[in-house]
Amino acid sequence: MTVIHALHHHDDRLLGYLNNEGEKLFWDDLHVHEISGENSYSFYMPANIPEAEFFSERGRLLIPSEDRGYEEFIIYNAATYMKNEKVVRAVATYTDLNALKTLNPTTYQSYTLRQYANAALVDTGWQVGEIQYEGIRTKTFNQPLGAYSFLVQVANEFDVELRFRVETSGNRITGRYVDFIKRIGRDNGKEIVLGKDLVDIEKVVHSDRVVTALDCYGPERDDGTRLITTVTDAGAFQAWNWKKKHIRDRYEPQSDRQEMTLEELRQYGTTELKKRIASVTDYFITGADLESIFPHEATRLGDRLGIKNPDFSPPLYAHARVIRVERSIVDKASKVYKIGEVVTYTEDEVFQTFRQLQDLYAIKVIKSNSAPPGRIGTLWIDTSGTVDVPHTWNSTTAVWDKYSPTQAADIGAETPAGAQVKADQAKAAADAYTNQQLINYVDKTLYNQELADIQGQIDGSITTWFYPYVPTLENLPASDWTTNELKNQHLGDLFYDDSTGYGYRFKLNADVYQWKRIEDTDVTKALADAQRAQDTADGKRRVFVNQPIPPYEVGDLWSQGVNGDLMRCSVSRSTGVYNAADWVLASKYTDDTRAVEAENNAKEHANLVSGQAYQDAVADARVYVDQNGVLQGSTYNGVSISNTDGFVTVRGDQLVRTVQNSTVGIVIQRRATVNDPWINMFYVDAQTGNLKLAGDLDGAGGTFRGRVEVQAGENKTVIENGIVRQEYASTDGLYTYLIQIKDHIIELTSADPGGTSRSFFNEQRVFLSRTDNVEGESSVVYEANNVNGQLHGTARSTNEFYIDPKGHHEVFLFDVDAADPFHRSMSTGTVRLKFLNGTAAQLQVRKADDSAYAPIASSDFVTASRREYKKNIQSMECKGYNATERLKLLIPSFYHLNGDLDSEPLRAGFILDEAVWEIVDPSGEGLISMQAVALLVKGFQEQQTIIEQQQLAINDLIKRVETLEKGGTA
Repeated sequence: MTVIHALHHHDDRLLGYLNNEGEKLFWDDLHVHEISGENSYSFYMPANIPEAEFFSERGRLLIPSEDRGYEEFIIYNAATYMKNEKVVRAVATYTDLNALKTLNPTTYQSYTLRQYANAALVDTGWQVGEIQYEGIRTKTFNQPLGAYSFLVQVANEFDVELRFRVETSGNRITGRYVDFIKRIGRDNGKEIVLGKDLVDIEKVVHSDRVVTALDCYGPERDDGTRLITTVTDAGAFQAWNWKKKHIRDRYEPQSDRQEMTLEELRQYGTTELKKRIASVTDYFITGADLESIFPHEATRLGDRLGIKNPDFSPPLYAHARVIRVERSIVDKASKVYKIGEVVTYTEDEVFQTFRQLQDLYAIKVIKSNSAPPGRIGTLWIDTSGTVDVPHTWNSTTAVWDKYSPTQAADIGAETPAGAQVKADQAKAAADAYTNQQLINYVDKTLYNQELADIQGQIDGSITTWFYPYVPTLENLPASDWTTNELKNQHLGDLFYDDSTGYGYRFKLNADVYQWKRIEDTDVTKALADAQRAQDTADGKRRVFVNQPIPPYEVGDLWSQGVNGDLMRCSVSRSTGVYNAADWVLASKYTDDTRAVEAENNAKEHANLVSGQAYQDAVADARVYVDQNGVLQGSTYNGVSISNTDGFVTVRGDQLVRTVQNSTVGIVIQRRATVNDPWINMFYVDAQTGNLKLAGDLDGAGGTFRGRVEVQAGENKTVIENGIVRQEYASTDGLYTYLIQIKDHIIELTSADPGGTSRSFFNEQRVFLSRTDNVEGESSVVYEANNVNGQLHGTARSTNEFYIDPKGHHEVFLFDVDAADPFHRSMSTGTVRLKFLNGTAAQLQVRKADDSAYAPIASSDFVTASRREYKKNIQSMECKGYNATERLKLLIPSFYHLNGDLDSEPLRAGFILDEAVWEIVDPSGEGLISMQAVALLVKGFQEQQTIIEQQQLAINDLIKRVETLEKGGTA
């Protein structure tokens, strides 16, 4: 059954519900939920049913969630129309966090995501839920923010998404939680396909959102300067440029970190540009809901989808993310999805592989030693020579063209003899160049490093990476190094950004892993030389003999035939169609350039040999070290040695380690996460030689023997021989006390200038005594014994409480209300005072067993009524209010209370659920007499007005009668 529950806006009590049965109807409901945070619900209902008053402003409601439980909303608008219809509009209650709490401007220094969340949610009724991020951030807030806006900014800072959820038991809320998720939604291969569950598609292009370049401005520094850079998108520029000019916009990251680097600013800008480009085109998809029949077909907010509609214009094949869902909780037959982060494919791209196979298998192959008749679509393999040579028919020249070269002249190359001569001439230069490159590369990239970097090279080998971007911990290759152990294996690795020509080295600086830009121009040049060799010496390049079809990569070759050129790929393309701009001449292959080409090839070969020789040398060195010694920086089952830290042992989870060196001695350290700094937990103080412990000492087993003493100012705690003792003595010696636990007895002795007090407690007895220094007397103040689980005793002093040992009166007993732990009670004799400390603070007088209320006798009761105690004061003379009519609604009754005897006289009064709201106690327990008096006074005043008006009319009538009796005219 589909139900909307109405809750009280104060305490979440259930007021009523709509279930589309009888008169409890609702219709045209719409739930809209966006990944950006919008979450609203609206519906229509009759305005003339009792439940209509429950769905009003600031009221709360629950609707069924798509998966389980309920979603909670707060009503912000409720309008009634003349045709007795009411429309209710509500938003998710989490948006109300802005109204519940404001956070003042401040700087949060090195806060974890959980700490930020706690700062926003404490005292709001919401709790921190699941967190899928570890790390810390420092962030400054310059303006006051509501709690919800604060959480949104924090989520952006940590690059996570917010998920708000409400947990319920039945139809009652048990908890409200905020989760911080790396990415909401699933990627389970779900596809929406025309003819299955795709009903309709609407494509909306927002031309006002078009942008191809972002001018990025970093946070302003203390000296007034700021970083400035520009990021662009080649695909967007090709699609939307105006006269070869970029469409630009300005962007400032939501960050106040003055230490932001230029590389970080570019990374922020690139991410923002991708988001803006993705927002240019919106797709709204109506899909049939097959979930009730096929559960695996469920679609939720944030899910990744595949979409197929060949009938759309143009045909739509895409991968996208659900960023908005529109649904009805009643009509589940269809939903409307808005998708974003769309990657579309043309039909040619989708069917490219199929067409290649189709073309391949449509070719007719003829093998013979003589040419067959020419025909398009026929492949002739000439078998007349020592090697079979494929030919294709050229319909323009009407001749068979060789499909592959058979001699050097076919591609403008040297004959073997000619090539040998020129190769011999280049050999000497190549050998010299090889030796120099090996020396240069090894020297510049290995021996000039810092000691910490050499550790990474020998332990994990140095790898040089070549990518066209600035390296960070979030992109390749470092994004694959998911543990500190993997990162340590790559310390010293080099990175060459071939888009800028800058080089970087992977380092560990103050427990922080980072790519450090190399300032040494010789090292950068060595990396550039290595990049040119790596580009053609990786053994993975292809050679095309027909016009290439993507995918192709930089370094791939294309032979255009005997009359063409040899081309080299300069721009990689993984999908799409051939683009001539992606290819450049690899060589002119003229006689004048062969020697230069041979030398260049030799140099490139030298780079390859240099790199391999270096790797071989490192491998040999590693084998030698593994067999014969211990190397600084290397790790042996968690144990390592370095000049900085000395002898270090790290636990497998990287959260606990021991350090031994001449500076700190022996220290055990821990940290909360791998990104947090190390904290000393157990160590020897270098000055005093004492052991120091931070945290708790938990005994796993065994026995401790000896004396433990803890001194804190004037307080001292001693554990010795099974006795726990705490001592205090003021500096002037006038005041002392001793607390001692021994043989199941707690003993307290205190002394002051007036005397000495002593007390002890155990499970059977309480004893208090006092010795007066002036009179020299000792007296028992109070003594009590345990009898059947209750304490009975006698006070021996007139200024203390009194307990009758004969049991005629009970001691004042304070206890906790079992039904509600926030309530307290004090029982004395047959009467109980009950203190309500919940949402409605109240003092009640009840019978001792708490079964019913007890009467109160008093000469008078005073109701606090000063004007300064009150607010929102309004006269009861408001328009339309009629106290007399309200009083008519009251039903006076005779009754007995549950605790009364049937023989006792009946009481007179009102029943709560038959009373009018003006006199009802907000706690729902009873009626307020002063409010009833106010209502009676207002009713009396109204009656008095009527009486006075009637008296005037009577007087007028009397005058008229008297006039008539005298013969006059009335």
